[in-house]
Amino acid sequence: MPLIVYALDVSISMAKSYSDMTPSKLVASIDSLLTAAKRAVENGWRIGLTLFAGWTLPVIPPTYNYRSFLRALRHVDKAYLGSAPGTAIVESVKLMRFLPDPRKEVVLITDGDYNAGVPVGHAIAFAKLNGVNLHIILLAQPEHTPIISVYEKYREDADWIIVSRKAELDAALLSMVEGEG
Repeated sequence: MPLIVYALDVSISMAKSYSDMTPSKLVASIDSLLTAAKRAVENGWRIGLTLFAGWTLPVIPPTYNYRSFLRALRHVDKAYLGSAPGTAIVESVKLMRFLPDPRKEVVLITDGDYNAGVPVGHAIAFAKLNGVNLHIILLAQPEHTPIISVYEKYREDADWIIVSRKAELDAALLSMVEGEG
């Protein structure tokens, strides 16, 4: 069965509203993740969760237990300093790298740069070397080049999408788990 680990940015910038993502990008992202995770489990996927700001916390290893996922996200009620998306990618890969499942995915949801932890390029290489498909969802306007330039150079090694509206985030997350893995 396929595995998907969601790595969610819980940095302070995610506590701000953006476009139609209200009251904050974090609340909108959690809502979208809950919908996608439920659909994933219904379609036979195991789901996992990693949270990150200036630190990274692997919260749930891949499981079919949607209630655990729901409980974990319901406890995310504040944002923190820093941003370590590279470390979040590495820790997400480590949650599943020894599991025998043939299809492994990490979905990173972030709105920003990195200023802590493992460099993003090294983390992307780690995912690729471990046979994990990486998807980066950037909550940004296409013209927001400081954020995009960090990830653009890794376009060949990771799928990434820029979303600026909640419906786009929902569609991106759901498209990854539609049908049986």
